[in-house]
Amino acid sequence: MDGSITRSGRTCWYKLPDIQMSGINDGLLVESAIFQILKEHFSHLDCYTNLMEYFHEYFLISALGQYLDNKAMRENVLSLTMEKYKSIVAHKANYCYYMPITAAFHLAGYTNPEIFNHAKAILFELGYFTQVQNDFYDCFGDPNHLGKIGTDIQEGKSTWLIAKCLEKATDVQKEVLEECYGKNDPECIRRVKQIYEQLSIPDLYATFEKDTYNNIMMLIEKTSGIPAEVYLETVRELFTRGK
Repeated sequence: MDGSITRSGRTCWYKLPDIQMSGINDGLLVESAIFQILKEHFSHLDCYTNLMEYFHEYFLISALGQYLDNKAMRENVLSLTMEKYKSIVAHKANYCYYMPITAAFHLAGYTNPEIFNHAKAILFELGYFTQVQNDFYDCFGDPNHLGKIGTDIQEGKSTWLIAKCLEKATDVQKEVLEECYGKNDPECIRRVKQIYEQLSIPDLYATFEKDTYNNIMMLIEKTSGIPAEVYLETVRELFTRGK
């Protein structure tokens, strides 16, 4: 959907010569298979209805997030704000951690709303950071290490970097961004990255990462009813990625 060439070090599925547009139907098959798996393995459990509703709800939320993301890509880049970016990520990032981990809570028999509310505070923070981290590494990461080639600038994606950049950019820099962002041209990509460097976006990201880590750890320390290791394992993996 976003025109990527590689993912996790491999050619994107739709880019394979014998797949191409039929990859759309493959995606539908995967989605349908999820509900078949739920039926075959969990229909005898009390939480089955909750699980079914849960997956339907978050498929919708994620699809809305993708819609907002694609819609923003068609708009003038100067219209992107951090508030709009956060709205997109709030819809897209829930599948990263909140959905799978709290689905496990349902299977484990947890029903206390407070446990789910506290988990949401932690896991949505992790999901948001994951998206920001992906945005940063798409531009500044090593493709050989990360397993994909960054394409956010030339595709005109709504990223944390461009949203933060627009908060700090001068009128002259905004003119360059309007001219170059979203163009698949090496010189345009270079000029956008140059403005990122001029505005110290990598340093701002480093500060954001540190502050996010401290906030998440504070939230985990306050958790009750769920072993902290449920969250700490994910935190360790996420905050050492790319290092």
